[in-house]
Amino acid sequence: MFKKFFHCIALLLFAIAYVGTASAATSCLDQRIKDFHSANGPEYPLTHDVYKEFQRECNKSSGKSAASHESVEAELAQWEKQYKRDCVESRKRKLRDSGNKLDALHQVMIDKGCSNNPDYQEAKSSMKRYLNHKPPGAPIESQLDYNSVDLAGIVKTTHFYGRVQHNPMFQIVSRAGYIKVDDIVVNHGQCDVRGNFPVYLFYGEKKQLWLSTDCNLIEAKLKMNDQWFDYKFRQSS
Repeated sequence: MFKKFFHCIALLLFAIAYVGTASAATSCLDQRIKDFHSANGPEYPLTHDVYKEFQRECNKSSGKSAASHESVEAELAQWEKQYKRDCVESRKRKLRDSGNKLDALHQVMIDKGCSNNPDYQEAKSSMKRYLNHKPPGAPIESQLDYNSVDLAGIVKTTHFYGRVQHNPMFQIVSRAGYIKVDDIVVNHGQCDVRGNFPVYLFYGEKKQLWLSTDCNLIEAKLKMNDQWFDYKFRQSS
């Protein structure tokens, strides 16, 4: 009698745990899809491969407890320090390469720019969302290869005081769990890339950077997570 009673209790507890895990996985999947469309637009197609990747990640992490608020804040603070350090070094290097003297005024402008620019706020928001969803103890950086990003040269049409302008842009879409783009060199440095570095992207997120007006995209070198990758672009006839 008692043995049967305890067996029923065990089955009930298992069912509750299973429902809780399934609910967590479903909630995680719904959030991933919502984040994907938020980053790429509601009309951007969610392919079967991307959906299955989201599903695998959510099922894998559903059995683990979410990261505590304190651990997220600690990791976020560490990330902020690293972001600002990388950003300052990148801007200093560009200033030196241009032949300008790095004086006190430049230092103040660099520090302020690396703390208040829209790219920093966007990257911080993405990082906080990522830290809240990743399993505790999971690494932040991804193992990257050539296929970790989709790259494209696009033309954005703008209207400025009644004049139509066609502006070339460089688009990056992440196909990895997490990437850090430290630098981009287009056409051996002959094309200017207008943006703040580093750029942080998560799976499915995209970033568009302005190129100099007369740039015809032929090749690009991307420095991601401290590795360089070369890409060639087919020219339209």
